[in-house]
Amino acid sequence: MDEKKVASSPPPGGAPGASASASDDAPGGIKVKAWDPSTPYMKSIQSASNPKDSYQAYLRERKGYRSSPAFYFDVASHFFSVKSDKDINIKALGRKYGLSILTSVLELELEQPQLLRIVGYKLAELYLGEMAASVFEKVQAMRSDEPQSHRDLALTLYENRIDFERALTLYDKVLMGQWDSRFNEIEVTALSEMNAMIASSWGRHQYEAMKKAREEKKLPAIPDPSLVDSMPVDLRVVMGWDTDMTDVDLHVKDPKGEECYFSNKKTKIGGLLSRDFTQGYGPEEFNLRVAWPGKYTVQAKYFANHQQSLSGATTLLCYIYKYFGTPDEEKEVVALRLSSNKSLVTVADVDFWPAQTLETLNDSMPIEVFTSTLCRGTSYNEGDIRFLFTRNGVNVKNVGGVKKLNAKQLEGVYLPKPLHEKVATWKNLQAIK
Repeated sequence: MDEKKVASSPPPGGAPGASASASDDAPGGIKVKAWDPSTPYMKSIQSASNPKDSYQAYLRERKGYRSSPAFYFDVASHFFSVKSDKDINIKALGRKYGLSILTSVLELELEQPQLLRIVGYKLAELYLGEMAASVFEKVQAMRSDEPQSHRDLALTLYENRIDFERALTLYDKVLMGQWDSRFNEIEVTALSEMNAMIASSWGRHQYEAMKKAREEKKLPAIPDPSLVDSMPVDLRVVMGWDTDMTDVDLHVKDPKGEECYFSNKKTKIGGLLSRDFTQGYGPEEFNLRVAWPGKYTVQAKYFANHQQSLSGATTLLCYIYKYFGTPDEEKEVVALRLSSNKSLVTVADVDFWPAQTLETLNDSMPIEVFTSTLCRGTSYNEGDIRFLFTRNGVNVKNVGGVKKLNAKQLEGVYLPKPLHEKVATWKNLQAIK
C-alpha cells in the first residue's frame, strides 16, 4: 500500500482497543464485523454465563475503574452484543444493562463534548433516536463553532424522523456557515444528506409546505433552491469521529480488488472518496453511483491523533447505505472505538451479488427506447445505463442510423436491484420496440 502520510505527532498510548456491538447478521447485505476490546477487566465480565452474572462482575470491576470513561464504553458494548437464539429475553436484558452502563458516563459530570459524542454515537447505532438527539443537542450548544455538532444533530433528527424543519435549518447552517479550514468540505456530506431527506417520503411534503410558508411570509428560502437536487448512489459510506485534531482514514475495497483511500480517491468502477481529513472530526465519505456486483469491504485506519482523548481511544460513527436516497435504501450504523495502532480495522462487508441479470431478447432494440424506458420512475439516468454497458463490455452498434443493442451481448449483464425490478424480463420491453 502506498503510505505517503507522515504523522506530526504519535497517537496517545494506553488505548484499550476497539469495540463494536452492531449485529453481524444485519439485513440488506451489510454485515458488520464484531470487535472485542482486549482489556483485563473484560475477562470476568465476558466469562459469565448470563447477563445477570456479567452485570455483577461489572459492579465488582467498577470499583477499580469508576472514573474511566473507556471502562463504561467497553462494558456497555459487551452487553449490547449479547444475544441468544433460544431466549429473546437474554438480548433484551443485555440491552437494558448496556444502556444503564453507557449512560453512567454522563454521571461522571465531566461535561466534555467528546464523551457526549461517544454516548450519542452509541445511541444512534442502537436506533435510540430521541435519546441520541438530546445528547447531540448538548454538544451543539457546547461546540456551536464546529459544523460537525450541527451535522450530527441534523442527521439524528432526520434519520429518526423527529423534526424536519430543525434538521433542514441545521443542514443549511453547515452549508452556509463560515468554518475553520480544518472542516473544509463537510458541506459536501451535509448537502448529500439534506437532499436525501428532502427527497424522502417523510420529507418531501414537509419541504414543500415549509417552502410555501416562507414564500407567503416573504422570507428567503431554506436552503437556497439551487442546492436542492436528487443525489442518489448505490453505495455510500460516511465515517466521522469524536476527537478533534485526529486523522482517521476510510478505505473501501471493491469486488475488482481495487482499494479506494487517500492515495487512490477515484477507482476504475466509479468509486469516489472525499478529501482526506487529517484534522477535525471528518467526515470522510465514499460514493459509488452504480455498483459493480460483488463484495465491498469497508475499513478504517486510525492514522494519528494530535489531541489527548479522554476515553483513551477515538470513537467512529460509520453510516453505510445501499441505494442511498432512493425508496430501496438500506442502512447500517456502526459505532467503533479505535486504539492507537495503525492497522486496518474491518468495519463491514457490503454485498451487491449479481442475483439480478438481464434475460435474453430475441431481437435488437433501439438504445434510446431501452434506456428511457428502463430509467423511467427510478433514480438512474440514461448516462448510468450507458456506463453499465461500457463496464460490462457491451458495444452499441449503429444500424441504419439507429443505435441498437445486441441481445446476445446483453445476456447476463448485471443491473442494480431497482432497475432489475423495473423490468422483470426482456419480454416486457419487446412490446415497445
